[in-house]
Amino acid sequence: MLDAATRTRLVSTDLALGAWLNRLLIGVMVGYAALAAATTMVMAALARRRELALLQLVGVTRGQIRAMVQAEQAGLLGTAVLIGTTIAVLTLSAIVNGLTGSPIPYVPPLGWVAVLGGTTLLALTATVWPLRRLLNAPPIDDIGVKE
Repeated sequence: MLDAATRTRLVSTDLALGAWLNRLLIGVMVGYAALAAATTMVMAALARRRELALLQLVGVTRGQIRAMVQAEQAGLLGTAVLIGTTIAVLTLSAIVNGLTGSPIPYVPPLGWVAVLGGTTLLALTATVWPLRRLLNAPPIDDIGVKE
């Protein structure tokens, strides 16, 4: 039979291991979701090669194309963050209300910064690099590409 101090130590070790495994699982899921989102955004950006080539051929400058794509991305990013936050609050509010009695889930400020910063970085990275690649190619080469 174990004494109380030994049991407490074993339980705390199990809880610490469980917390570490939960963080690892969440990290893997977030990484997979980020990879899937980045792949989708890169493919969507590369699918616009014909459109961007046509814009260049009619006289739109590379700077104007970059500004257009950045404005599109800002609008899409804002919409995605708003919809994602709304869905998360609606989904989690029932669970949080049952556990804590508060209908509003609490997210620490560093959590908000990590989510918003990571989302912004992912969106910019997954569109800037393909756009740079597309704008460096001669537009006449891409105008005849099938979608």
